[in-house]
Amino acid sequence: MTGVREGNGFYVQDPTVSTYGGLYVYDEGVAEVVVGDVVSLEGEYMEYYDLTEIAYPTTTITGSASEPTPISVDSCDIATGGASAEVYESMLVSVDDVEVTDSNPDAADGDKKPDYGELELDGCLRVDDELWEDVVDLRVDGMTFTRLVGVLSYRY
Repeated sequence: MTGVREGNGFYVQDPTVSTYGGLYVYDEGVAEVVVGDVVSLEGEYMEYYDLTEIAYPTTTITGSASEPTPISVDSCDIATGGASAEVYESMLVSVDDVEVTDSNPDAADGDKKPDYGELELDGCLRVDDELWEDVVDLRVDGMTFTRLVGVLSYRY
């Protein structure tokens, strides 16, 4: 288990594979899981707005494990529509030497609204506050990061 969306679901990853190993589990926040839990799932497979998920599962915690090593990827390759976006969907990834190029990519024409707690890196990859609300404090155009780690997800 690599990430929890409070009241919504969680992300799981097969640590033995380096591609196509992640999955979102939508359970309305029912399962009491934490990062590092090993789980067994039984539920309905579906594509929800292009996000691969298991919905309304029966979740059994079977043990615990270390978080998988993040897979180092290029920021634009995993951006929406990027060549590797589907390959690493719902997996723990890292991007290196990135820069905030838009501190509020949801706003239009310089307006400050709407604001969905996102920032854009390298002119291509949106980073959301879904799993880490403090990311909104990092939204300064031109700010650089040596490395950012997170679960790659897709939002419509």
